[in-house]
Amino acid sequence: MTVAADTAAKKPAKGLFPSPAEVEAQTPAGRDRAIDVIRIVSLVGVVFGHTIMATSTIRDDVFIWSNLLTASTVFQALTWVFQIMPLFFFAGVAASVQSWQPGSSWGGWLLRRCTRLYRPVFYYLAFWTVALAVLRFVLPEHVYEPIAGISIQLLWFLGAYVLVLAAVPLLSRITTTGQMAGAIIGTYAFIAAVDFVRITVDGYATLGYLNTVVWLIPGVFGVAYRRNLLSSAAALKIGVGMLGVNMAWTYFGPYELSLVGIETQHLKNMTPPSLLLAGHAIMMCAFAIAA
Repeated sequence: MTVAADTAAKKPAKGLFPSPAEVEAQTPAGRDRAIDVIRIVSLVGVVFGHTIMATSTIRDDVFIWSNLLTASTVFQALTWVFQIMPLFFFAGVAASVQSWQPGSSWGGWLLRRCTRLYRPVFYYLAFWTVALAVLRFVLPEHVYEPIAGISIQLLWFLGAYVLVLAAVPLLSRITTTGQMAGAIIGTYAFIAAVDFVRITVDGYATLGYLNTVVWLIPGVFGVAYRRNLLSSAAALKIGVGMLGVNMAWTYFGPYELSLVGIETQHLKNMTPPSLLLAGHAIMMCAFAIAA
């Protein structure tokens, strides 16, 4: 056996995934692993949460797409843990604000970020285009329609995320704790005013969609985290305090328990976003910084 062959025989076979040492070697020194972990946990948590709450049954030859949240108060309470979409926006802005350079092309920067974001979406849509074309001729209409609807329903957050990315140059101007507090309090107050009008005045329900600005709150916290504007101790106090406020709004106010929209809710917290969701975003992001 030659020396080269002997060396090759001793070298371990390369696995399907890189080893921790290989990942370490390929990772830039300035990479924030905590942000990577938050991104992974938030995405896995969203998938896991939707998976366990979805139910499908066939009753009297009728396909019924249902939701465990409609039948269980416990599961509704668990949405306060599994509704971690704010952390996805938090991590996204924390990762993006470093790449934005004042004076550079806003459109070019946003296009590069969106290209990375939407590339896998095109594959996803291509899969469902083919799948739905086939299923249209296989499944009865009352089974096909719920599946077709749910296949793209959960992509809504990508649109909201792009709006937040577009605001990164503005958010990047936050450089002090006072500016951070002002942005969060101002956004929270705006959402409170919108909710007051749409809840108390007839005919203004659609005004609630202005509350899409709620997703800027995690973005502000993302900047605060990146620039160390909030200590862990202060973040923990904010998180605990906001938890108490959210519980009070739920018990004494007009808001319902589930942070994921369900048909039985008179006032949904997700579509359009509510003040309770804004408070939840503050709480989750504060706890993330504290951790």
